[in-house]
Amino acid sequence: MKLATKKSAQEIQDDIFRKMPAEKKIKLALDLTALCLTLHSLHAAARTGKNSRENIGGA
Repeated sequence: MKLATKKSAQEIQDDIFRKMPAEKKIKLALDLTALCLTLHSLHAAARTGKNSRENIGGA
């Protein structure tokens, strides 16, 4: 009888990514890049005060 070994979360993610078609990998990379650029611009705006409540119509 063969014992089942548990996979780590990283191993599961690697399996999913390995089985993913190339087009989906490219789309995922583009989506993550867009997310990073958005977060970076929000961080920069917050540092300069351009994203404060007064400037965006808040109370």
